[in-house]
Amino acid sequence: MGADKLEVRVSDLEQYFKMLVEMLRRHDERLDERQAAQSDADERIAALADAQIRTEDAMTRMSITQSHADERIAALTDAQIRNGEAQLHTDERISALVDAQIRSEAAQSNADERIAALADAQIRSEAARSNADERIAALADAQIRTETAITLMSARVDRLAETVDRYIEGRNGQG
Repeated sequence: MGADKLEVRVSDLEQYFKMLVEMLRRHDERLDERQAAQSDADERIAALADAQIRTEDAMTRMSITQSHADERIAALTDAQIRNGEAQLHTDERISALVDAQIRSEAAQSNADERIAALADAQIRSEAARSNADERIAALADAQIRTETAITLMSARVDRLAETVDRYIEGRNGQG
């Protein structure tokens, strides 16, 4: 009857070792998945940074273009004031200036909308980065808990193995 109990205990130990191996395999799979997700997040963040740089370059070019347009409008207005009485078609030129100003204001309004859209995109990007950081921190915490649990389980298995060894030695010494 003692040998049967010993066999049951050895069988239980084998099952525990199998469970431990399976837990470690699953843990490795989860780590691989997390690393793949992190790599994907890093690629997306790099793409967002590149897009942000391109957007800033476009904004700089648009600002320069706007500055040139403002200078041209100012030059046209000055010329209109100096030559207003001498020109026969003053009303037509004033109308043209008004149209140019309207287009300029429309372009400025469009630029303001684009800037607002870029600001919204940046806010979403920062929120996504914050979310990714929180998820990484949660994964790190889970990793620590998993390693602690494995360490505790390993110590328990060692103690069980020692108990079984003592039991077997005690049984062999009596026989």
